[in-house]
Amino acid sequence: MELLVWLGVIMSLYGVVYASSKTTSAGCSPTTSSARSATWWPESASALALAINGACAHAFAHILYKGLLFMGGGSILFMTGETRMSKLGGLYKKMPWAFFLTLIGGLSISAFPLFSGFVSKSMIIQAGFESHLLWAAFLLNLASIGTFYCNGLKVPYFVWFGQNKCEPATFERAKDRPGTCSPRWASPPSLRFLGCYTPALYNLLPYHEAAMEYHPYSSYHVSESLQILLFTALVFFVLVKLKKIEPHAGPNLDLDWFYRMGGRALLWLARKPVQAIDTGSARSTAWAGSSR
Repeated sequence: MELLVWLGVIMSLYGVVYASSKTTSAGCSPTTSSARSATWWPESASALALAINGACAHAFAHILYKGLLFMGGGSILFMTGETRMSKLGGLYKKMPWAFFLTLIGGLSISAFPLFSGFVSKSMIIQAGFESHLLWAAFLLNLASIGTFYCNGLKVPYFVWFGQNKCEPATFERAKDRPGTCSPRWASPPSLRFLGCYTPALYNLLPYHEAAMEYHPYSSYHVSESLQILLFTALVFFVLVKLKKIEPHAGPNLDLDWFYRMGGRALLWLARKPVQAIDTGSARSTAWAGSSR
């Protein structure tokens, strides 16, 4: 079962690294798959209960904030017809409600205090520390930092704020369409409620009695999380000031690179060596026939 720890950490980091290199706003939110990392047999029963509770809590919270983020990205695509951050910017003036709701989803997935992601992710990471899987706990912390960088900073800044790089027609089309935000209004109160009133979330978990003993809002944990998030924000805005992370047009490499390159190699093999052998064989056959 410990293999799942490795797979969960790899998936968390892969999503963050890939999202950090993306230049699109729709569908670029990384899924911090730390819930998958919580299924192992730790050294103590309390850590096991905390791990399973964290996995279930994170899966539940994930449905709420990830759906909110996808609807936010869909709103941008639907109203502007554009997803490239290099062709967006300044949309908070045109789509203020869509910005607000997407920001709530970004803060929750970033494990910001007072949101549901803060509770569920901290349970999983704490279970890692209690199980002495320090490498997994620290790497999942790193994945959370990357998630905040992408969803709490990069996308909101370059899509909603920053320099307006929209085409005139694109900016003119952008607006909060009446009725399109209404389904999303159910998620933000739920994210805040589950993040503030933890018993409502704990009562849904498999080991709810053990969950009641976990208190994520200790002064140490809150101050630690805020320091990490604020330092990440500081680094981000310094890089923005230095123009080191300006969105630009370019390819986004994914695993399709392997079969695309494999297809090119196969095409070269068919056009060059195989074709040369076929041509040589045909000429030899023709020459042999003519010499008779």
